[in-house]
Amino acid sequence: MPNSAEAWLALDDERFERAWCNLKPADRATLSAEVRQRCVARFLALTPYIGASIAKFEQADRRTPRVNGAGHALVAPSIELVCGADVELQPVVWLWRDWLAAGALHILAGAPGAGKSTLVLAFAATITSGGRWPDGSRAQPGDVVGWSGEDNVANTLKPRLVAMGADVSRVHFVRRTFDEHGPREFDPATDLHLLREALRKLTEEGRPARLVALDPIVSAVRGDSNKAAETRRALQPIRDLAEELGCAVVGVSHYTKWTAGRDPVERVVGSVTFGAVPRLIFGAAKVSQEDGGGRIFVKAKNNLGPDTGGFRYDLEPVEVAPVDTVRVSWGAAVEGTARELLARAEEAQTNPAGTIATAGDFLRDLLADGPVPAKQVRGDADGAGYHWRTVQEAADRIGVERKKPGMREGWVWALPKAQGGPKMHEDANLQTLRLRASSGGLASSEGATDAPGPPLVRCPRCDGEGCPHCDPEAAREAAEERSAQAEPEPAIAGGEL
Repeated sequence: MPNSAEAWLALDDERFERAWCNLKPADRATLSAEVRQRCVARFLALTPYIGASIAKFEQADRRTPRVNGAGHALVAPSIELVCGADVELQPVVWLWRDWLAAGALHILAGAPGAGKSTLVLAFAATITSGGRWPDGSRAQPGDVVGWSGEDNVANTLKPRLVAMGADVSRVHFVRRTFDEHGPREFDPATDLHLLREALRKLTEEGRPARLVALDPIVSAVRGDSNKAAETRRALQPIRDLAEELGCAVVGVSHYTKWTAGRDPVERVVGSVTFGAVPRLIFGAAKVSQEDGGGRIFVKAKNNLGPDTGGFRYDLEPVEVAPVDTVRVSWGAAVEGTARELLARAEEAQTNPAGTIATAGDFLRDLLADGPVPAKQVRGDADGAGYHWRTVQEAADRIGVERKKPGMREGWVWALPKAQGGPKMHEDANLQTLRLRASSGGLASSEGATDAPGPPLVRCPRCDGEGCPHCDPEAAREAAEERSAQAEPEPAIAGGEL
């Protein structure tokens, strides 16, 4: 290791940047203040996206309006316009090619148990140790900063980092915030500006954070995370922070329940803004045993490069004395879109008793002897371990008929005649539930025949169990009953009957 400013500055640019990045914090502390100052200045000059952030900080400080004692601005606020001719083109700086981009906001979402937080720790371990990414490429060493509102640092986060070979001297955990009232828990919704200042200090020391992790990202929303405007106001400062500091910010989130099979970007819990503001979105899920087990990590959105493919991985138990912990074990690369890969991986997870095909076999056996009340079908399906939505999908596929025998009776399910079920003549009420594939609307009762038609549409209110919403006769009958109850009884004159 060079021990003088002249020796450091005598290195060519490539060797200097590599040597300075690989220099451990403990060794950096042994250098004199003059050597550190000159080396930091050269390092920032060699890394434009980091050096530019310092200039942005200084410009922002100059643009900050002064205030008087009452808090009123002494300088009128203004808007800065930048001419397109003055904008210099800058290539994307990748921490991991096509996966982690410097200056961008990323979101990693998935169902509980997929190991999302551990995946982010695997990213941190690779960056701090200068290790290899799942595709075999080498990471440039750097520092990382992380905050977790769910996991303990001592018994969860650090053991997992150590198990994955991280250089923990380059890891910085956001522990708490200090203000005029003393220490308190860090709140990303209100303390982001303080985190920005802490990251800025690391940058000025020549130890810029290459990765910043926020787990969970929804905590950064101060208001209602289901409202687009409030979510955008919360995420935009995080995106600006990533751009100014030249770091990759990764936020951890969850998938909304009962959304398996949909576009993974739309499945991120909360407002649709969680899928709009980030430049890259990843998905993680467990893989069914039929497909080999383990887990899968996929790319659902990438505005800066390819948006397909992924990698298999699993969580391997390991002991980091005296703690039992886990580490990520990467597997082979996989091809395909995120929606396709996740749908195949999650199929067995959404149906513990088997696939939709086995649910269809269950319905055929249950309905073989004739119509069965819808409530009984649901009860038997629950008892057999089938999810109700899976049963409904299977019923549509095999053409199960749903009918109300009478106004006072509940809905029943039966197999179509072609599969051995009894004949069920459809009336106008049942015909209104048929969906015409050609028009996308509800079929008319005119011209109803006994010929097989498109699958029945389940009522969104009763799931095929019957209600006034899907039964016009029942609706009219209910209205008549309410009208009769509202009519006042005739007065009895003179007490005569």
